[in-house]
Amino acid sequence: MKPLARLSDLAGGSLAAIGTALADIPRSLNHQSHRIAVTGLQRAGKTVFVTSFTHALLHAANAPAGAFPFFPWRGQVQDVTVEDIPGIPRFPYRERLDDLLDDSPKWPERTIGLTGLRVRIHYTPTSAMTRRILPKATVDLDLIDYPGEWLLDLPMLSQSYREWSIWMEELVDTAGRTTLSQDWLRQAESLDPDAKEQPAELARIGAAYLAYLRRCHEERNLYFVQPGRFLVPDTLDPDRGPIFFPLSKIGAAKAGTNAGALVRRYQAYQKLVRRFYGQVFGRLRRQVVLVDLLTALQNGHESFADLGLAIRSITEAFDDLKNPI
Repeated sequence: MKPLARLSDLAGGSLAAIGTALADIPRSLNHQSHRIAVTGLQRAGKTVFVTSFTHALLHAANAPAGAFPFFPWRGQVQDVTVEDIPGIPRFPYRERLDDLLDDSPKWPERTIGLTGLRVRIHYTPTSAMTRRILPKATVDLDLIDYPGEWLLDLPMLSQSYREWSIWMEELVDTAGRTTLSQDWLRQAESLDPDAKEQPAELARIGAAYLAYLRRCHEERNLYFVQPGRFLVPDTLDPDRGPIFFPLSKIGAAKAGTNAGALVRRYQAYQKLVRRFYGQVFGRLRRQVVLVDLLTALQNGHESFADLGLAIRSITEAFDDLKNPI
C-alpha cells in the first residue's frame, strides 16, 4: 500500500472513530438529572406546591419573562413533558390541578404516602460549539412528595430504643402534653418489662400511646410527635409494623419479654425509616420543607415553640445522617 493511501485510510479510520466517540458522548454531558424532595409539616401546602411548580415549568416558555425570574434560560426551552419515575408511585398532577382549577376549588387531601413525578425539559445549549455536537440537551427534575410526619422520624435512626424512650418521656413535660399523656403513662407504669411477652397488653398500651400522639396533633396543634407514621391510619400505611411506645425503665431487654418485644419493634421501625431515607435521599439534590408559620403563630406560643423543636430536630438529624447511611 502506498504511503498516501495508507495515510488516507488512517485518516478515514480516525474520523470514523471520532464519529463513534461523539455518538457515544457520556449521558451526563447532555442529560442531567436532579432530585428534589418536597415535604411540609401539618398541612403546609406541599401538594399544592408540587402541582403549581410543575404547572409553572410546563408553561414557563410561553409566559412573560417577568413571571419566571427563577427560569433564566426559558427562551432556550424546546419542550417540557411530565413523566413517571420508575419505582415510585405516580404523583397525581393532573387530578390535583383539576381540583385547584375547578369552579369550586378543593384543597388536596393530606399526603399519606410517597409519590413523585419527573419534569423532563429539552432545551437548546447556550454554547455554539456545544450546539454543533448536541442540538438538544435534557434536564430531568424528579419531584418527590411525601408526608412531613415521615421526616420527623429521622432523629430516631441515631437513637437506641432506650435513648428515644427517655427523650419522649421528658417531652411529656412540655407544650401542654402532661394532661394528654396521663392514660398512656399510667398504663405503661404498670407493665413489667421483664415479664414474658404479652401481645394483648402491649397492644392496649400502644393504643393509649397512639391516642396521646393524635391528641397532641389535633387538640394542641403540636408538630413534634414520634413515630410520625403512627399519625397515618395503619390501613393506609401497612408497612409501619406493630405499635410500640416509650418505656425507659427497661433493663437487658431479653428476647421473649415485653422489653425485648418493644426493642424488636423499634428496630424494625428503624429499618423502615432507613429504607425511606435511602429511597428519597440517596440521590437528593435539594430538600424543600414547607412550614406554615402563620398557623403556628395563630395557635399560640406552645405550638410555635414545638414547631421550632421539630425543625431543629430534623436539621440536626440531617447533619448526623450524612455519613452513616
